[in-house]
Amino acid sequence: MGACASKAMTTANVRRVSDIAFDKYDKDQSGAIGASQVKEALASCIGKFSAFVPTQLLMNQVDEDGSGDLNKDEFYHLVIAILKKANVEIHESDPW
Repeated sequence: MGACASKAMTTANVRRVSDIAFDKYDKDQSGAIGASQVKEALASCIGKFSAFVPTQLLMNQVDEDGSGDLNKDEFYHLVIAILKKANVEIHESDPW
């Protein structure tokens, strides 16, 4: 199971792990990753479950600027959407 799929999941934990995965696969540091990098980054976050994710379809739903690539925020929203579709409970981060 990937780093995002733990029992005590908060939005802050998901953000932290998705940012780490995004940075790892944004090799050219352009601030965007394409579909092939998104698949690899998702595997880092959610593990083997990512093989069953319709990546391009979901990318199209969260790609707010229509660029065809995802920026860091769009990738985070993709991870959250996938976890929610998998009925993973995500708690809001502590206000402290």
